Amino acid sequence: MFLPQGQGFIWTFNPESKGRLKGRTDVVKTGYFVLEQVASGKLFMGFSKQCSDEVDLNLTQALNGAHPCKHLVWLMQNDPEFKVYEYPCTSLKDATRKLTQVKQSVQPAYLNLN
Repeated sequence: MFLPQGQGFIWTFNPESKGRLKGRTDVVKTGYFVLEQVASGKLFMGFSKQCSDEVDLNLTQALNGAHPCKHLVWLMQNDPEFKVYEYPCTSLKDATRKLTQVKQSVQPAYLNLN
């Protein structure tokens, strides 16, 4: 189970609805993200200097079947509704540290795809 962390931005992605990006309120530069498939609770996480762009890239690749994580592609093909959590950080080092803490806190661990 993933519990949202501190100050971040939460929105929903569903390519089958009119607004694919529902609720994105801000663009996160340096930070980390969590993609959570609503149906299964499975998680894919990452960090970047261009966090929101990285989220968009991961979602687009998964939707098009081109993402390197084939399990994420399979999840997207079977139920494409995802909750997206984006967390701004002051540096990549800070994002890496916080993301490591989040990964270690996910229970049960099999929910984490990476």
